[in-house]
Amino acid sequence: MSDKFVELSALLDALGERVICAADGRICYMNAAARAAMGDLTGKSLSEALPSGALSLSAGETAACELRGRSCAVSLREIMGLAAYIIRPLEPAGSDPQLMNELSDTVSLIREQLRMLEDGVTPTESAVRRLRLLNYRLWRRTVLRLADDSAARGDLHVTRRSFDLSLCVSELCQTLEFFLRGRAVTLRCSCPGELTILGDRGLIELMLLNLVVNSLMHLGEDGLISITLRKRGEIAELVVDDNGTGMDGAALSAAFSGAGDGLRVASAVCQSHGGALVLSSGEGRGTRVAASLALGGGDMSFEAADGSYERSMDAVIAQLSPWLRPEDCDGRLLD
Repeated sequence: MSDKFVELSALLDALGERVICAADGRICYMNAAARAAMGDLTGKSLSEALPSGALSLSAGETAACELRGRSCAVSLREIMGLAAYIIRPLEPAGSDPQLMNELSDTVSLIREQLRMLEDGVTPTESAVRRLRLLNYRLWRRTVLRLADDSAARGDLHVTRRSFDLSLCVSELCQTLEFFLRGRAVTLRCSCPGELTILGDRGLIELMLLNLVVNSLMHLGEDGLISITLRKRGEIAELVVDDNGTGMDGAALSAAFSGAGDGLRVASAVCQSHGGALVLSSGEGRGTRVAASLALGGGDMSFEAADGSYERSMDAVIAQLSPWLRPEDCDGRLLD
């Protein structure tokens, strides 16, 4: 073994993650953790080890995709002049402190309002709005946690029907504009003409809303979010760009690790539609998330559905709730 690979071996084994190094599309090195999990594939084509969602990565990007029947986060870094793919299996969700905190806050406010009612005091409108917002946040955490748990078990319920994804995204952007009014945030939406997909519209909207709220939570002054839908062969690519604070390398690598996290659930939705989620970011330069979806629904078995789809405004508000304010939950504005 050359001095270069001796040094590389010591460096990569110390990471404790599975690492595959490649040059010119072929695997030239695997650390001990990767060999133990996947066997020794040295000399093989990189495509024999990694799914297509990981092969399209650029340096500094992370993708959530399915690898050998298991959801994984794959990050591409350059190490000693080689393309190094760092593989981190996404573990089943553990406890969710945020869910418990929001449940505790909601219960406390309910108790406060009940005491007021018992004393014959009518709750103030501001208190009602606070309670409504807490309810939406708790609803969101519950929905995401249930989806996360289902995806981890491999039984995420996907009901596919044929619909116009371009129209779906355009309509959702119009809904988002309603909540962005009066805020220092610009939303740009670019969609092609009709783009028909066989997929679960509710799950795809859930994915997009969570990508948007993730951007909203990290914007500064003069925030900008761009949503772009385009067709690449038999794949629909939905890209959300922002000019927010961005993430450093460590945060980027761990982006899909949180229990019931919006990005983690969004990646599960992509995988259930034969695609992957690719995340690129940097401190101070914003974040880009690219979601790929197979237009034909992927190779997954599915339940067909007939009939129309009606978007629930309550569901939209719930997914945006981490960014919303109590005054955004005025029932008179939402009727």
